[in-house]
Amino acid sequence: MQHYGIPTRLIDLTVDPLIALFFSVQNIDVESDSLVYVFIKKGLSKDSKHVRLLSLLPKLENYDIPFVQKQYFAIYNETISQEEIIDYSTKPAFIKYEEKISYQNNRIRNQKGTFVICNNTLNNGLIEHQIEPLIDTPTVTIRIPHEYKNLIKQELDEKYSINDTYIYPELPSVATYLIEKYKDSNFSYENKYTIVNIEDISKLTAKRISVVVVLEKRLNIQQIKDIGRKVINKYVKEIYLYMLLCSPLQLIYELYLCGKIVFDSIKKLLTHLRSSPRYSAIIC
Repeated sequence: MQHYGIPTRLIDLTVDPLIALFFSVQNIDVESDSLVYVFIKKGLSKDSKHVRLLSLLPKLENYDIPFVQKQYFAIYNETISQEEIIDYSTKPAFIKYEEKISYQNNRIRNQKGTFVICNNTLNNGLIEHQIEPLIDTPTVTIRIPHEYKNLIKQELDEKYSINDTYIYPELPSVATYLIEKYKDSNFSYENKYTIVNIEDISKLTAKRISVVVVLEKRLNIQQIKDIGRKVINKYVKEIYLYMLLCSPLQLIYELYLCGKIVFDSIKKLLTHLRSSPRYSAIIC
């Protein structure tokens, strides 16, 4: 029911940390960090009293203890005490993952899914129809910075084949996956960043330029790197020309001072140097 949009008191869980990671980074357009909650719990059987009671309560209009006891016995043919009703109805039930049950549903199988059943509110000793949110404190909480969500999502796809088509094995998910996968090919950097300061900070014989760039919105780490390359490439020719005029020993010293030049820029520098016999020994 939940997979088709019908509200329930169930919350999806998974026993696979990579599946949980996928769900945390699934929507890369939300400009906020994501969280993965890890619960270390002893799972309950779906036939336990706790699970049975929380499954029964939504069907009942009357939560008087004698009435609940009567209905519970009529359905499950076993007795339940008042203390058990109060205890179980006010605690969430983490259901144990069972592989044989998961194979009855493709989604649950691929997601290695199980559920937690949310409990009811207790007010002055009386069970209310209000459902409590899941307030159990996670054993571990892992924060995923927004900037790395897209990178993690790509790695889950390429290394582990965990993507929308795997998580949701129905035809519409294929379209969603393809649209998401290739939408960055048309990404425009216009109005995404602003250069707020350019300063010449040359020292001795080292040519240095300090450029301060401010992002207008949160972007993924690959987009941030691309902006860095765009900005560096705008000024890099002047730096290459200066370096080519240096003597070999001076050039090594300049490279030491400019240690923060990105890898792509160094590759371009070496391409220039290879064309000059004067510096062939340095290339070797």
